[in-house]
Amino acid sequence: MAIKAELKVYPGVRFPAQGFALMSERFSTVKSVLISGCEVTAASASELILTDGWALVRGRLVQITGDTLGASDIPSISGAPLYVMLSVDITTGAAAVQVLDASHAADCVDTLSNETNLGIAYLALAIIDSSWNVTRQVYDVGYVTEITIPSASWVSVQENNVDTGVYSYTYSNGSITTTSNQEILPPLQGSMSMADFKAMLKAIQLANIQDGGQAAGSMTLLCTGAKPSIEIKLRVLFRGGNYI
Repeated sequence: MAIKAELKVYPGVRFPAQGFALMSERFSTVKSVLISGCEVTAASASELILTDGWALVRGRLVQITGDTLGASDIPSISGAPLYVMLSVDITTGAAAVQVLDASHAADCVDTLSNETNLGIAYLALAIIDSSWNVTRQVYDVGYVTEITIPSASWVSVQENNVDTGVYSYTYSNGSITTTSNQEILPPLQGSMSMADFKAMLKAIQLANIQDGGQAAGSMTLLCTGAKPSIEIKLRVLFRGGNYI
């Protein structure tokens, strides 16, 4: 089945706050960005699943309706890597999700050359290797994910075998490199009661969480204040860089 991608236009109506915040903050530096969702998984060697999501492509808010891509929609894996791409026709607003093989790499380039030749804008959602491993293209895509940190997961940091009063937590994600850009954000309330949400925010504030460095595949958070006695949630914003 084809994935439905639809350009959203809201004349006089506010669109989701997250999309507006990212557009306002980043439009001048990053022309296309994944706002949320659009998780790609390989259900089998001939089936890809894409979840619902939102993207900002050249200042145009696009809603993607998740669905399954079957064998007829996917090029032969012999052409790996495969690119799961969101394309938006800047002139007509037509949007679609497609899977392109390596022979179409040249198509995965924004055709913008000047203001009178807008063309097609592409945003990479994921890349699939010959073993059907799916990863995001960090250098092209920015996205937000939520992490959950149980109280017991904080590890005491020691110097000369003596506790320093600082605790660390290592978060693993394949999108993290030695030079990738990510930020830690407070959680959204979601389904939490207001009382639980306030308690979690207070625990996060008292923890005074700081950047403890990063390596390929992971980043370290340092709790320099009070170690949370409850499970906390944080959002990690992965900042994209280029667009294709």
